[in-house]
Amino acid sequence: MIRVTGGSLRGHRLRTPPERITRPPTGRVRQAVFNILGQSVHGACVLDLFAGSGSYSIESLSRGAKKATLVEIHPAARRMIRNNLASTGLEDSCQIIAGDVLRIIPTLRERFSFIIVAPPHFLDLIDPTLQALSNADILAEGCQVMVQHHKSEIPRANTGALARFRQNHYGTTTLSWYAKQTAFPSPS
Repeated sequence: MIRVTGGSLRGHRLRTPPERITRPPTGRVRQAVFNILGQSVHGACVLDLFAGSGSYSIESLSRGAKKATLVEIHPAARRMIRNNLASTGLEDSCQIIAGDVLRIIPTLRERFSFIIVAPPHFLDLIDPTLQALSNADILAEGCQVMVQHHKSEIPRANTGALARFRQNHYGTTTLSWYAKQTAFPSPS
């Protein structure tokens, strides 16, 4: 189990799927993500790709995001997301989409202000996902894309319209931050 690290649900316990299906971000990593985002999460529409337990979306909503769309292919992970949303009372603020991220992205019609990409390690999904996001018309003005990956995975610095503007390292986890090349957020 993991705990929500901040906002209205701080301390609430979340269940996680078996490790063979997902690898939930540690509290330290989630805390760092939301410290970096600061107030920009308030009112945000969040897209959570490779959603796992839904912890990033739940954390976003706990900290003031307006709604979250979670994409997850594994049925056991989706069941866990539903359980976590029910235990937090956030079901009405979320949409869960079952399926392959690379096939789902082109079908999305909403614009998102924060996108989380946390694919399974070492399956070469980062760059194709960033390319799909770059090709889709779903990035709101000032949208930030955060990619959580293993430190030995090296995603491209530029993929289509997206360019990396920041990286943070936490043990074996690296967070790579992207935005449209013409709309870089100010570095913190």
